[in-house]
Amino acid sequence: MKKKIVISMLSSLMVFLPLTSSAAKKIDSIQSIQTAANQACSGNPDKSGCERLVWITAKVAMMNTSFYLQSCSNKEKIAKENKASCDEAERLLSKINSTK
Repeated sequence: MKKKIVISMLSSLMVFLPLTSSAAKKIDSIQSIQTAANQACSGNPDKSGCERLVWITAKVAMMNTSFYLQSCSNKEKIAKENKASCDEAERLLSKINSTK
């Protein structure tokens, strides 16, 4: 049951985050993410848990971007031990960038 709720929350998040990106031009990032959380978690019996998941997802995206910029942005200097992690970070950034 919990797995279904998490999948549902993630699906809702993927739908509502892009919708709020246009709103981000008018409001700050915190308000944009909170708006996405409110929309994605509306009607969820565990609204606080759902909102927490939205913020954790934003944190993961932020950490991924930071790692990518520090360790992967110069393709010629990627350390061998970071190759797989850089490939994964790049896939996530590409997915986020291609979401409309």
